[in-house]
Amino acid sequence: MDYQNRAGSKKGSGGIASQALQNRAQRKRVDDLLTEGLNIPYSFETRENISEGNDKDQTSQAQANPYIYKNNNGKLVCKLCNTMHVSWTSVQRHLGGKKHGINLMNRDLNNNDHSDLENIKNPKQEQIDILRKNIKTIKGIVPIVKLINVKDAQDRFGFAIQVDYSQKVDTEEAGVINTNQNFPPMVRIISNLEMKNTSKKQDKKYLVISYQPFENISIEIPSDKDIFLPYKHQPEGNYKIDAAIDSLNESCTFWNVNSKVLLYATFFSINPGHLWSNS
Repeated sequence: MDYQNRAGSKKGSGGIASQALQNRAQRKRVDDLLTEGLNIPYSFETRENISEGNDKDQTSQAQANPYIYKNNNGKLVCKLCNTMHVSWTSVQRHLGGKKHGINLMNRDLNNNDHSDLENIKNPKQEQIDILRKNIKTIKGIVPIVKLINVKDAQDRFGFAIQVDYSQKVDTEEAGVINTNQNFPPMVRIISNLEMKNTSKKQDKKYLVISYQPFENISIEIPSDKDIFLPYKHQPEGNYKIDAAIDSLNESCTFWNVNSKVLLYATFFSINPGHLWSNS
C-alpha cells in the first residue's frame, strides 16, 4: 500500500495515523497498564497451578477476581454472569456494574440457605448418630458360627448359618446404652466394590451379618449364583436397597430373642424366571 501521498507524510515514510488508529493504540496501552501483573487463567486451568510460579503480589491480584477467565479464543469471560469482554476496561466496568453485583448477592444468599439446611437435622437422626458413635466394636469378640450345605425339595442348593450371640459382653466397654431393646442382627449381601479392602476380582459377593458390639461375619458367595426369594418377597420394578434388605431379612432369617441365636438359610436360583440378584 502506498503511504507517500498521505497528508503530512514524507517520502519513504509511512503516513500519519488516522484518529481511529490512534484511539485503538491508546486503548491498547491503557489495557496493558491495567492488566500489568495480572495472570488471568484460562477456563480449563486452575488458579492453584497458576499461582505456583508467581510471587505473592501477583497471586493476590489474580485471585482478587475469581470469576474472570479467558476462553479458548483469549476473550475475557465472567463465569458468574456468563458475559464476554474484549478488554480489561470492559471487565472493570462490568465488575462495578449492577448485573455483577446482583449476581454476587444472589450467590451469597444461596450459599447461606444451603448452609442453614445442612445445619438443620432431624432430632431422631441426631439420636441415632449419637448411639452409633457410642457403640464400639470390641475386637476379638467373634460369635460362634456354624455353616452347613442344604437342599430343598425343588433341588435348589444353598447354605444355612447358625450364629450364637449369647456370649456376655461388658456393656460399659462396648458403649451399649439401651440393652433392653432387642434389635435383631442385620443381614445384607454386598459386592466387592462396597468393601474397603477390595481385591483384584471385583465380581465377588459377600453375605455380611452385623450385630453390634460383635465383629461382623462375612461369607463369600459364588459370583455366578443369585439368591432365591419367594414370590411374596420379590421386589418389583426398580426396587430400593432398603426394601431389598428388608425382604432378605424377613424371608431368610429367624432371630431367637431369648437364646440370642440367629438362623439364616438361603437357596440359589436355578430357574431364570425366579432370578433376583442382590449384588
